[in-house]
Order: sequence, then C-alpha cells, then structure tokens
Amino acid sequence: MFEVEVKAWVDRPEVLERRLEGMAESQQEFDKWDIYFTREEGGRQLFRFRRDGEVNTVTYKKRSRQGALEVNREHEFRVDDQLEFLQFCRHLGYREQIRKHKKGVRYHYRDIGVELAYVEGLGHFVEVEALVDREEELTAAREKVEQVIEDLGIPRERWEGRYYTEMLAQKKAEGKDIWE
Repeated sequence: MFEVEVKAWVDRPEVLERRLEGMAESQQEFDKWDIYFTREEGGRQLFRFRRDGEVNTVTYKKRSRQGALEVNREHEFRVDDQLEFLQFCRHLGYREQIRKHKKGVRYHYRDIGVELAYVEGLGHFVEVEALVDREEELTAAREKVEQVIEDLGIPRERWEGRYYTEMLAQKKAEGKDIWE
C-alpha cells in the first residue's frame, strides 16, 4: 500500500474543526501512542509500534518526500499482546528511539482521510492522506490530497515537510521537554 500525505500547522483548530464538520462524510476520535524503534543510538527509524484504543499495529514505511508531500510505501500488521511484542523487540536488540502521542478527530472527505490532531510537544496539525494500492495511482492521489488541503483553506506556507519524529527529536536534542 502507498500513503500520500501532507501535514500542515494549524493556528486555530476550532475554526478548521467547524469547517471539517460541515464538509466531511464521517468522523471518529483517535488517541494514538507511538514508539519508534531503531537498532543503534542515533540510527534511522526501522519501524513504529502504535497503540490506538485497543488496537496495536506495527508499521514499516519506506519513506520519500517531495517537498512537504510524503509518499510512503507502507507495510502493517496487528499485534495482540503489546507487552510481549515490546519485550520481543528489546530482546532482539531494538531500542526505543522516540515516542509520540497524537490525539484528535479523523474525518473522511472525498475518499480522503483528514486528521485534525494535537501532537504532544509540538502543537496542532491537519493531515490529509490518501491510500492507494498501486504506484500508477500515485499521481491522482497527490492531486486529490492537494485539492482537499486547498478546499480546507490551508496555505502552502503552513505545510510542514519534516516528519513529526524529526521535530520531536530536535526538541529533545535542544533539551526541551516534549511531554507537556
């Protein structure tokens, strides 16, 4: 599966929330706790463990960026026992690189996922995401994502090209407490 995504900073989430409620076909609250794993200190991220409600998911992404637009090849699977899986990872020599907590509301609009989220330690964001199965569908997915973010009135200068983990790692390196 391929993921095409743009995220942008949001200064007034309540305004965007009202706009989304008027546009979207459905909505669902989420509360995602992520742990990113690597092999060595300062190494690149290898995979993510996510707890969202009662569901545990492991994701590996082959990442690429085109400006602020992310195009990722994703591989995911579910895990029944969170504690056993985390112990298994540590036993194999994987180490925790960074944690992320993101909560908010996910909307569906024109076959596109739109998340209005608060990322602990960073602030408010909107993420616009399309999922496609084939590489041939990527151009159309990019166009849809860009159209939806335009429909939401988000200017390009608010788009964020860095990954959340990069921003959190930078804050951590600067000695700032990312857990408010």
